[in-house]
Amino acid sequence: MSKSIAIVGAPGAGCTSTAAALAALTAQQVETSVLLVFCDSVLPPKSYLCESQAAESLGGQLVEAGELPEGRLLRAVEPITDYFGVIGYNTGDHRTTFPAPTRGGAEKWCRAIATLADIVLYDVGSAVETALAAYLLEKADAVVTVMGADVKSAAWHKHIGKSLRSDLQVINNVRKGQPVDLFHDFANDSFVLPYSSELQEQLQTLQLFHTIEDRHYKTALEELHNRLK
Repeated sequence: MSKSIAIVGAPGAGCTSTAAALAALTAQQVETSVLLVFCDSVLPPKSYLCESQAAESLGGQLVEAGELPEGRLLRAVEPITDYFGVIGYNTGDHRTTFPAPTRGGAEKWCRAIATLADIVLYDVGSAVETALAAYLLEKADAVVTVMGADVKSAAWHKHIGKSLRSDLQVINNVRKGQPVDLFHDFANDSFVLPYSSELQEQLQTLQLFHTIEDRHYKTALEELHNRLK
């Protein structure tokens, strides 16, 4: 059975870039298979990060009434490397494209997808009100909360994040000398990911799955990866 990691957080804090960087790094481990699931049906990032759009949408599988054999599950996977694949909603999908998945449907799908990879990372983002997010926040092996050292993240944490399960808090995109202790109610016991111009370039060119060579960011990401083992 695979390990599941749900990544949630404030809008714009970098949940998707953090999830993608972690997935790419994890997939570099010897014979470790990784699936990255983009859970956002409102603004599906998979459409922009994967060259191919041939894979089946996550939305259709979540509401499938019958069993989900391996062949059907694999129809939703966009391969990145031999050991790394991506699943998500497709271009044109939105909240009303598919019926809203039920708690039972989300649970059935997550249990089925766990048979395909050693590690499954779920990029939940700020869309924590869905049945899939509710299931993952309860049942995932680890829940990582991503925030920025800014007012928007502090407000999200105060009004939403505090009520959610969080096994590890990450303050993302921190520039040198930037005070993270301004947000003392979550910053004191958090993991810091530094600002990386290389990562920002990947975001701008939609190439998030490439290896990041930025020494400071790579070292911090490896430490985060080790914390989640």
